[in-house]
Amino acid sequence: AEAALHGLARRIGLPPKTRIAVLRDGLEGALMLPGDLIAVDNRLIAGQSDPAALAGHLLAAKITAETTDPMRAIMDRASFPEVLSLLTRGALSPAALQGFGEDLLAASPQRPADKQLLQGFTTARIPATPYAETLPGSATAPVALIEADPFRTQPYPPIMAERDWIALQQICVDHG
Repeated sequence: AEAALHGLARRIGLPPKTRIAVLRDGLEGALMLPGDLIAVDNRLIAGQSDPAALAGHLLAAKITAETTDPMRAIMDRASFPEVLSLLTRGALSPAALQGFGEDLLAASPQRPADKQLLQGFTTARIPATPYAETLPGSATAPVALIEADPFRTQPYPPIMAERDWIALQQICVDHG
């Protein structure tokens, strides 16, 4: 599945060394983490008929990271001596990260402004509607994103080969 995810990352315009980690539990949507790592919800693969929702969430995570550096959350949490240790030694102590993952997953996911998202979807040539329909914590999809979807009535290039999507889904179902 790594080759399919790597191809998807290129298609969306993620940094070349970006890794995508699919999580079974604890995350809704996608979240960019420090070190060009994106964690993504398994349901965006196993529960979808095509890769558009997954691509949309990955793209939204990329846009969010461009406006708010993922390292910022760690730096805000760490004490001054821990930040100094990171800057001088290149590492944080395990105590500095204690509970960080749980807090990060418990927080409401950030979402860029609709205008910013729509510009990103247009540039990447990905439909916004599947993303909007799968946003976490919302009973109804954001109507503004759906109505302004640049590919609501226009075709868009394939997000990934159908065989890659099926293989990725099968792996997620088998291990999910």
